[in-house]
Amino acid sequence: MTNADDTNDITTFTSLPQDLIHGLYPFLSAADLASLSLVSRRFNVLTNHYGWKHYVRTQRWHNITHDVFALSWQDQAAFGTAIDRAWDAHTFTASLISRRWRGKSMPVVRVDGKKIVVGVGPELHLLWLGQEDSTPPPPAPRRGFRQDRSLSGGTTRPWQVWKLGKDGVDDVTDIVLVEGTEDEAIVSHVNGNVFRVRLPRKGQTHVPEILHHYKLSKGTVQSIAMAGKDKLLAASSTSQEISLFDLRDIAESTSKPLITTFLPSRPWIVHPTSPEEIAIGSSGTHPLSLHTLTPSSIVQTYAFPASDYNLTKSAVYGLCSDTPSTLLSGWYDGAVRLHDLRAPPLSTPQLELEFRDPHDAMSAVYSLTTNGPGGHQIIAGAARNGVIRVWDARYASTSKQKDGGWSIFLGRERSPVYSVQAEHGKIFASTESGVYELDFASSDILGDSKEAQVKRKLKGRREILYKGEEDRKDLAHVYTHAEGMPLYHTDGRLV
Repeated sequence: MTNADDTNDITTFTSLPQDLIHGLYPFLSAADLASLSLVSRRFNVLTNHYGWKHYVRTQRWHNITHDVFALSWQDQAAFGTAIDRAWDAHTFTASLISRRWRGKSMPVVRVDGKKIVVGVGPELHLLWLGQEDSTPPPPAPRRGFRQDRSLSGGTTRPWQVWKLGKDGVDDVTDIVLVEGTEDEAIVSHVNGNVFRVRLPRKGQTHVPEILHHYKLSKGTVQSIAMAGKDKLLAASSTSQEISLFDLRDIAESTSKPLITTFLPSRPWIVHPTSPEEIAIGSSGTHPLSLHTLTPSSIVQTYAFPASDYNLTKSAVYGLCSDTPSTLLSGWYDGAVRLHDLRAPPLSTPQLELEFRDPHDAMSAVYSLTTNGPGGHQIIAGAARNGVIRVWDARYASTSKQKDGGWSIFLGRERSPVYSVQAEHGKIFASTESGVYELDFASSDILGDSKEAQVKRKLKGRREILYKGEEDRKDLAHVYTHAEGMPLYHTDGRLV
């Protein structure tokens, strides 16, 4: 029998101390937080101040072109959740944001929170994304590239365009946007030249200023990457070499490599996996390898045999690594493979995942990314027909993708998707024709007002909205890997 006086000692959820309630928030979903905020005024205040803040930060949503920081934590959570639903529903707005290009080229697109930089042939294209400059503009360049004024303008957005040299001789092969700066980039060319440049700020019209010149001894520069805590520049060349440059060496206007290492086959791409390590994608019997860097050496630590995947020889063209423990690789046989770098690969083969489009299984992967650091959407550019493949890593098993993933077919494109970049709410992809933007958080989808953007519920339709050049209705189509063809129009009709 319970003493009536003991009832006063019963602890209820609403009487828990505030620090204990804070400890519960990491275990609550968005629906749980929404319900908890309705319990009482106290829990509404606590949830709005602590719960939604913790939820948004743990989601690791990476939005660099959508300005969400002006929203409250609750509205940021609603906005991010709406974007997640748009990914699940395969709903986005497709736009061609550049002019249409002519001729054969292998364009490179790079994006950060302030700008889009594109290299196409010998041209460099720059689009500022609307942010105001926070620092005074630098003086006019002492030396720089000439501007081909006939290339300026002509698009629906204020692109700035410069011709950096001759067609086929000075074509851009890769671009690195220098972190910690608003306007610096490193650009490599087929003639073996690599330039660090300062781009003109928004509203300025002068040519990019050459800050430094890095010169390879021979071969075409295929790929570049900053490594060694951003103190080193790694460059791969068609002469089967990897060269390291010291980015701090600015005593002379031109730098030679600190060290150059010969590889057994041609390297296609170099990518940092940690501050002191890089991954190299190449061709041959061991097309993927890991290397440790020092200012005086490049030491191979492991090479992945093609025979592990029932291949005699292959090639790796795309690499992506958002965390030091994992590496994504895009292969010639059409597969995207996820490698666990925390243990020797041969001792833990069960930790490796493989992603494929079964309806285009042998089309090579040319480019690869995720929708932000820690993002769960894996995005690959295919070698033909303007196809972008998407898989959700959360639904992956050790043998296959649970829901099969889905693919985006960019209308009448026959070109490979040479370069792809992404964030939580957008994909940017470049083909021979131009730069495409696929926006999963456009006003067409989430509504025109800020309130509609964060509160409107998306229906689970297989729908694509279109805008841009000539309002083309064939700009993009979707098919799921589980269902395969046919493709779908915007209104749900079969193509």
